Amino acid sequence: MERLGELVKGARRRKSLTQAELSRMVGVSSTYVTAIENSFRIPSLKVTKELARTLDLDENRLIFLAQQERMSPEERERLIVIPKNQLEKLEWPGLEPIPILPASMAGYGKSHAHAEGFIERHPNLRDVFAYALKIEGDSMIHRLFEGDLVIASPAEVAKSHDLAVVRHRDDRVWVRKVIFNYGDLVTLQSFNPLYEPLTFKKEEVEVIHKIVWIKPR
Repeated sequence: MERLGELVKGARRRKSLTQAELSRMVGVSSTYVTAIENSFRIPSLKVTKELARTLDLDENRLIFLAQQERMSPEERERLIVIPKNQLEKLEWPGLEPIPILPASMAGYGKSHAHAEGFIERHPNLRDVFAYALKIEGDSMIHRLFEGDLVIASPAEVAKSHDLAVVRHRDDRVWVRKVIFNYGDLVTLQSFNPLYEPLTFKKEEVEVIHKIVWIKPR
């Protein structure tokens, strides 16, 4: 797999820049640049853009690599790589529509072949691996209703009490409020009081993708 750090290091050397010089140009510390080049640190979106601009690298390609490196090894193994002509587009708005996937495909990378439809991408949603699911049932009633669409972003880190798409290692999938407890436990909370909370060990959960958009039916 192509690594962002190796790409940055190669581009820096081609420009005959030291890590200290690049850090000043980008506006970060030299230790931050060292960590990026050695794949110990994944740069923020802002720093990724500055690196692309300073080193004359394709911005979309760097963002794609950063998102890929945030994924778990299991997610990367399932990843379907985006065609190069999609990555080389100059602007994100209109890059491509967001696939509406069946719940069984949530967390399995980018799979347009299994899409049940597509929805327009909002200009602020830059995660190329974002996908949508259609809400079924009444477990999230009063917040989400059957037929609503939720958009999940694998690049976003879900925090306690966020809504998220959660995949268990036995392939069960839920849209729930996630609560991270002491002792490496994750609780999935419904809004409908008729549904009991579900609690699992973190090691039992393969995917927790933060919901970043709700599109009412």
